[in-house]
Amino acid sequence: MNKYKDNKKINTPIIYSAENPLRSPLKLIKELFSNIHSARELTWSLTVRDITAKYRQTILGYFWAIFPPILTSFLFVFLQKSAVININANKDVPYPVFIFSGTILWLLFTDSLNAPLRILQGNKSMLGKINFPREALILSAFLQVMFDFLIRFLILMVVVVYYQYNFHSAMLLYPFLAILICLLGIIIGVFLIPIGMLYSDVISAIPIITQLWFFITPIIYDVSLGTSTSLLFKLNPVTYIFVAVRNIFLYGNILPYLSIIISYIIVLFILLFLAWVIYKVTLPLLIERF
Repeated sequence: MNKYKDNKKINTPIIYSAENPLRSPLKLIKELFSNIHSARELTWSLTVRDITAKYRQTILGYFWAIFPPILTSFLFVFLQKSAVININANKDVPYPVFIFSGTILWLLFTDSLNAPLRILQGNKSMLGKINFPREALILSAFLQVMFDFLIRFLILMVVVVYYQYNFHSAMLLYPFLAILICLLGIIIGVFLIPIGMLYSDVISAIPIITQLWFFITPIIYDVSLGTSTSLLFKLNPVTYIFVAVRNIFLYGNILPYLSIIISYIIVLFILLFLAWVIYKVTLPLLIERF
């Protein structure tokens, strides 16, 4: 942060040009990567500041990072054991391990989906007063979401040990594969920024939509990718990556899902670039608007 406090640009009025950056695509691409490089220190400072502030002002501290998946998992485990609901799950996997491994992936996705709008809303005053690489905010949001996920991953490993489930090396790939889910959520969140920053209805609608989305995503039950014919599963953009990441974690076999992983990496790379350009082009207009 000191790097930007000492910069004379802080006291210089920010002037947004009417020139459309899309008219010079090569210049835009060069500026995008240049901003990523220059935003490294600020990204880290924002991440440490927000994580510290988030947990310092609570009594239970980091417990809030693991409380939601624990509560959700306990609820569905209780319903399953009580025969209130009959959930389709693999009998070879302890259901608490199955449900917890899916729940933390879902929370990772929803947290990352909300993160871009949340961090921009929280730093709205800074956006209009200080000239700094705006990419630092999105990068910080990504790091904060992954930080919470890593805490939950450690608890997941405790659950695996407690239920004496077979440990295998592919489990260590779980956090790295989960980055794909995080990126998918961040990208969707960035696409929502132009309308979400102008209309609060978007922020209010996201929790409702994600609650419905939860039940058409294979989190609390098992779905076979080869036999599922439900149109909702096929249209759900997170179905295949969820099943792939969790099954690699549970069964240790990455080969059946390698094509899915590669396909998501390619698609995410394209969508990430598009979201990046939209963010770069629209944010100055949004700042001027509010």
